[in-house]
Formats: sequence, C-alpha cells, structure tokens
Amino acid sequence: MIEKFKKLNQSVYKGKRAPHKPLLILLALARFQQTKKQYIPYETVDSELRELLIDFGPLRKRYQPDLPFFHLQHDNLWEIKGHTPEDAEYLKSLSKPERKYFLENNIMGGFPDDIYTDLINNQNEISGTAEYLLNTHFPESYHEDILSAIGLTLDKKESRKRNPKFRTDTLVAYEYKCAICGFSSLLNRKYVGLDAAHIKWFQAGGPDNINNGILLCVLHHKLFDMGLITIDDSFDLRVSENAHGTDFFDSMVLKFNGQKLRNPIRKSYYPKNEYLDWHISEVFHGPMREK
Repeated sequence: MIEKFKKLNQSVYKGKRAPHKPLLILLALARFQQTKKQYIPYETVDSELRELLIDFGPLRKRYQPDLPFFHLQHDNLWEIKGHTPEDAEYLKSLSKPERKYFLENNIMGGFPDDIYTDLINNQNEISGTAEYLLNTHFPESYHEDILSAIGLTLDKKESRKRNPKFRTDTLVAYEYKCAICGFSSLLNRKYVGLDAAHIKWFQAGGPDNINNGILLCVLHHKLFDMGLITIDDSFDLRVSENAHGTDFFDSMVLKFNGQKLRNPIRKSYYPKNEYLDWHISEVFHGPMREK
C-alpha cells in the first residue's frame, strides 16, 4: 500500500511548501485507527486539519483545509461523497472546493475502497504508511508532535537514516558548542544534547552538507525547526514576535534576539543565504522582533 502513497502529488502553493495532503492523510489514518470508519466528515477535517496546518505548515494569512480535502481526489488516494443523489451530481460537477457546501451538507471524505480494504486486512500498513509520510515530508523533530496531535500510534518507529559525516562535520565546524547559546555537554567522551540541524530540511531538498547545517542544542534545534526562531542574512538570531514564554524563555531565547551566532571555524563552512532564506520563508512564524 505504501507504493500508492509514493505517487502523492505534493503541491506548492504560491511558492511555499504545502504539507496539506500528507497532513490530511495522516489525520485520516489516525481516525481509521481509532474508529475503523472509511469516511470522516468535512467538519472534522475543517477544524482539525486547520490546527495541524497552523502548527506544522508555513505561516499564511489563511489556512484552507478544503483544498486538500477536494484536490487529494486527483491523486487516487481519496474520495468525497454526500448523502443524496443530488450531492453526488453536484460534487461530480465541481472544479474547485466549496467549503460552505461541504459544511452545510455534511460532505464526507475518506480512502477509496481499495485502500480502505488494504487497511482493514493489514492494519500494520498504518505504521509503515505514516512513517513514510513523516520521513518524506517533515524533519524528525516534528514527528512525535504530529503523532501526538492526531492521536496516531505506530507499531514501531524507524528513524530516517542520516549521513553520520554530516553530524561530525557540523560538530567540528562549530567547535562542539551550540551556535546560539554555547551549550556543550560530554558523557563518556560522547557529545550529548547537541544536534546537527538542517537549515533547509532534507525532506525539502536541502543537502546533507555543512553549508546547510548548524550546530544547535536540542532546545534551540526544536525551536528552530518549529519556526519560533530563525537566522537572518547577517547571521543574527531572530525571534518571532508571536513567540512568548516564561522567564526561562526570556533567558534562553529572547535575550539572544538580534545577537550574532557563533561563527564556524572556517568561512567556507558558513551557511548559504539560499538556505537561510528558505527557512525564513518556509518555516519561520514571523514577523521578526526588532533587534
């Protein structure tokens, strides 16, 4: 069944990544796991997918769950249906989604019969399909948060394989210290609590090399991947105006706003602006706080 989802037509909307379809599929897999029902009402998708898009998608003025609910049909992975022959005729005539109609007429969406039958007969396919979607479309730091948000339980977890040289090179380049706060920790000669973070996600085509990497402690890596913080073209840390927290947040995050990050040991190791620009455009939940 996973092969069918490898043909997913992942769209880009107005030049930005659009994780709408994989998030809808993950949500549908979670609801199937919980209820074994083939279809879920658009009303549920409208509210729950909207929250997922806010939390795990790029910042937008509007979030439109109706888009994947309608357009995923074209990937032969989804179908929508009403409750009357009139609904069937009207839905067949649509060339674009109509959120108001979907809500007012309790339109349903779900997997086609062949996929639904596969899920009923081989429920271990849920984990494999979900892992594929997570590994293909989202960085590892998102995975547990997405699974928790949708209530999906996997039978097993398979970490995406990473090039070990990427981590080693990044550790050396930043002298084994977080580029933001300078944190470093050793346990039995092994550095712990430090991550080689991709600036442009590997899943979005970002290369696994030092110019797309930065060494961050686990806290700042998480905040970086979730878009609370970013790095501008002057290599200064910038914090989102939308991010707030406790005194600890002020001391560990806010105080670094506008401050220059630790430089790598060679100029040739500096992150490329194209990757920094991608992070600002595709991940950061701005606007940036003033320096």
